[in-house]
Formats: sequence, structure tokens, C-alpha cells
Amino acid sequence: MDIQTKRKFKFGSLAVALTAAVIAVIVVLNVIIYSLAVRYNWFFDMTPDSIYSLSDKGKSFLDEIDGSENKVTIYFLADEEQMTVGATSADYYGNNTLWGMKPIHELAKDIAEKYDFISVEYINLTNQPNLIRRIVGSDYYNSVTFSRLSIIIDNVIEYKDQSGTVYDTKHNFKVYSRDAFYTFDYSTTSVDAFRGEYRFCSAIASVTVREENAPVAYFISGHGEEIGEYVWTEEDKSNNYGGAQSIWQLFRDCGYIIRRINLAYEDFGKDKNAVAVIYSPKTDFIDKTTSQNFDEIAKLSAFLSEKDHSLYLCLDYGTQKLPVLEGFVSDSFGVEFGSAKLTDSGANSVSVDGFAISAGFNDSSSGNSGKILGAAFGEAEKSKAIFNIARSLKADAAKSSEIICTVPESVENNDGGNGLLCVSQTTGGGIALISGASNFTTGYYLDSFIYSNRNIMLSAIDEMTAESLVPVGLPFKLIKNEGLDITHKQALVWTIILTGVLPTVFAVAGLAVYIRRRHS
Repeated sequence: MDIQTKRKFKFGSLAVALTAAVIAVIVVLNVIIYSLAVRYNWFFDMTPDSIYSLSDKGKSFLDEIDGSENKVTIYFLADEEQMTVGATSADYYGNNTLWGMKPIHELAKDIAEKYDFISVEYINLTNQPNLIRRIVGSDYYNSVTFSRLSIIIDNVIEYKDQSGTVYDTKHNFKVYSRDAFYTFDYSTTSVDAFRGEYRFCSAIASVTVREENAPVAYFISGHGEEIGEYVWTEEDKSNNYGGAQSIWQLFRDCGYIIRRINLAYEDFGKDKNAVAVIYSPKTDFIDKTTSQNFDEIAKLSAFLSEKDHSLYLCLDYGTQKLPVLEGFVSDSFGVEFGSAKLTDSGANSVSVDGFAISAGFNDSSSGNSGKILGAAFGEAEKSKAIFNIARSLKADAAKSSEIICTVPESVENNDGGNGLLCVSQTTGGGIALISGASNFTTGYYLDSFIYSNRNIMLSAIDEMTAESLVPVGLPFKLIKNEGLDITHKQALVWTIILTGVLPTVFAVAGLAVYIRRRHS
């Protein structure tokens, strides 16, 4: 054997040895990492948009919350091991399973790791019912059905005297179901999007607000408003989209206390930050021209003259003319309602009957509030809002009223009005958001990840709120089911094949080629 042959053999043998060593190290590392992941329930968010992780916007929002005076705990009503089971399919949805809890749990742990004042704990639903009762109180515990699909977000607020001694504590809590962290296509029961970041951020913000400082949303009653006879508790009932429930849930998510008020017999409270909500009344308000003993308009006008007091108003098509209320809106804000039901025969119609209309932002809007609400159209690349069975609006710019959403040119019967959503300023410096369609804030549209209705409302509520409590700019994250739907056993088999068998095959093939070349 000559020197050149010996050198080739030496380097060839070394190459084979190095290849085998590298393959062996890769196999061993994969086995170790896999074993540790199984043992310690490691979770890696490898989704394109980091669906199950806290985003930079979420961090910026939570950074504004004072962690020195708050101690927030996210409670799961099952053992930690059960929360790591995960889902078998993104298209499956069953009330009797723990489907969907793993992403919620992983996001909660991610938030707790980033913030010292937030922690994650576990309550055994069967063995520790008194712990749940101690957090939420006996009355609430007895009125709500808890399950392993329930999540409690609690903050223990301490009240101290001048010397700093704690003389009282209070649990400020929210209770949500698993469903509240997702949006669904209700025709197929498949998952559309994960809204965990929005849900956690809004809940954490709201439970850290002391009741005496919390803003108030007054839902005005007594005129056939569709506020219903609901149990007005913190229980999330996301599948019931009737009446005003979805809009009061939205205010509640933003830290507002919800109150019903009949202005004929009751007065507004002395709240520093409050919103009056007039949701689709069927009969007119009372003023001094219609009654000597009652004047609801005077109370409403006085309320809106106070600093940090705002208004959200929607009047539906089909409602009879309400001259007193409509006159007040016209005189105060320069907004007039059309009487026709809008229909669209063009490309902006999103329903067979033409009554559901998609509308874009009015680019000519010049006011500050208009620009802020208009910016909501840009969140998550959403450029349209949706209105169903709507009336058109006319706005008088001379009274600082501006159109936010413009009626599409293809719309018929618009009574000369060119607006679907208007914003104006109150005499007290708040804003008045006025809509010609109550359906603008139904849960079906607020939960849509296609349209910008929720972003617009959140931006408006943020303008109405003195403190930074509103999680604006946290869009729902679309879930695309592009993963392999395989069992744990199948995943293990594929792991062995990809990390062990295939490298071995390549190593054997390489060795065979080398031997053949060596003896050729």
C-alpha cells in the first residue's frame, strides 16, 4: 500500500467515524430533549404568529399595570398535568373534554413568567370547593356552575390605614369559560381564532381596578331597550348573543361596572368616569314638553356636561320616530337619523337580502376622535366594519360631529344621509358615538376576525375611559389547521424514524459507497 493510498484510507475512515459520531450525538440529543419535554411538559409555540404567546402589544399593555399594589392569580380548576393534555384536532369541539385548555394554560404560564405580580395556581374542583367559594363568595358560587373548563382570574386588593396596616381585603375577580378564549364558526363548530391574549389582558386590567375608581356604564332602561332580564353577574355567557348582552360584556371586559338605570325614577351617580348607553329604545324619552313631573332629557344633558362622561347610542330601523330623543341628538351633536332601511345591491352587500353592509372608514374625517377610531380599521389588516338593518346618518360638522363610516355608493334608500357611524364631542369633553344599527355591536360581529367592529368599539371605549384599561390593538389570532392530526404514539414512531432510522440508513449507505469505492 503506497503513501497516497494510506492517506486516502486514513482520511476516509476519519470521515466515516465523524459522520457516525455526529449522527449518534443528534440521536442522543433528540432522545434526551424528547424525554425532558414529556417529563416536564415543555411547550414550544412554533405557530407562525406566536398564537399562544404574549405579543409585544400585550407586554406594552400589561407594563402599564402597577405590579406593586396588585397580586393577580390565574386559577385553573384541574391539576396542572390535566391542563397539558392539549387537543386532538383543531376542528373538534366538545363540552365534556379538556380540548382547548392547553393553549390557555400555556399562555397563562407565559404571562406569569414575565410578570412577578401574576401567578398561576390550580384548584381541585372536587376536593377544594371551599377555596373557590372563598374567592368568589357564596352567592356567586351558588349561582354559577363551575367545571374544569372554568378559569378564575383574581386579584386580592388590600385596604390600608394611614399607618400602612391592612384593615380589609377584597377579591376582585372574573370567571370565564374556555369558550371565551376562542371564536368559532357556529355553522361547523370549528375554531376560527384564539383570543386568549385579549381575554387575559382585559381581565387582568379590570381586576386591578378598585371598585371606587372603576368607570361605570349606565344602560338606560324604561323605553323597551333590549337589555333583557339577564343575570347581570360576571359569568361569561358567550353563546347567547341576544340584545345588549355583548356590548355590556365588552364594557365589562374593559373594567367598567355595569348598572341599569331608569331615568324617569332614578338619577345618575356622581361617578368620575362614566358612559350612558342607549341601546335601541322603542319608545321616546320624556322631557319638559311631554311631562311636568319627569325630564329624562334634562338628566341626560346634565350627565353629558360633566367631565369624562360619554354616550353610546344606537337607533334601529323599524323603531318609530322618537322626536324627543332624536331632537336632543340633533341639537346637541348635529346628527340626524334617516328613516329608511338601507339595502345594498353592490359588492358591499354581505347577505342575500342586501341588508348587511360592509363599510370603510371615511378618509375625510378630520377630528382627533375620528382619526383614532379610523386607526382601528388598520388593526390586523381589517379595513371594513359591518352594519345590518341600518339607518343612515347625517352629521353637522359645525357641531364637531363627523362621519366615521361612510355609506357605500351602491346603497339604496339612504334618505340623503351618507354616514353609518358618527362621533361627536359632548359639552363635558367626552365623546358621543352614534350608530344607526344596534347589530353593529352584536356578539356575532364583535367576535368576527374579518371585520373591525370590535377594534372600533375598543378604540371608542378607550377614548371614553380616563385610565388605560382597554386592550386596544390585540386582535384575535387566526388559527390555521395546517398541522398533522396524529396520535401521541404515531408522533413517537415518526420521531424515531426521522431521528434514528433515517440517519442510520444514510450512514449505512455512505459506508457501503465508501467500501465499494475503496475496493474498486
